[in-house]
Amino acid sequence: MIQADTRELEAKLRQTVLGIRQKEVSLFTDQFSVLASSATFMTSLGFGALNMEIGFLERDHGEYCSELVGCDGPMARVLIPMALFYTCAASGVAFNLLAVILASFCMIFGPELAIRGTEESMHFAVRGMYHERRQTLKF
Repeated sequence: MIQADTRELEAKLRQTVLGIRQKEVSLFTDQFSVLASSATFMTSLGFGALNMEIGFLERDHGEYCSELVGCDGPMARVLIPMALFYTCAASGVAFNLLAVILASFCMIFGPELAIRGTEESMHFAVRGMYHERRQTLKF
């Protein structure tokens, strides 16, 4: 009688743990969805920055002038900030695309591993999604 009660209690405990793990997988999937959508938005802003035109109007005695800031001086003074701007914009696009790819990968394969695997795969999937979320948030 005691052994039957012990087995029943262990079965209920396993079901409860699996229910909690399923809720964690659902939570991580929702978090990855939000992360992917914001990274996609940031990527589109980065592409907009890369496609932005800098309108230099004329060249007077070695100086480049624009409507927005006036004459900035020699081209060497203008090239360094422009190169820095485009480098930062390109890096932002690359890192946001990486975040979108990682989040999409985890949204697809995390729940699949949790559902189709063995009994321990639910725990393994939750731990993996937690780790990948931390890695994705770094980008």
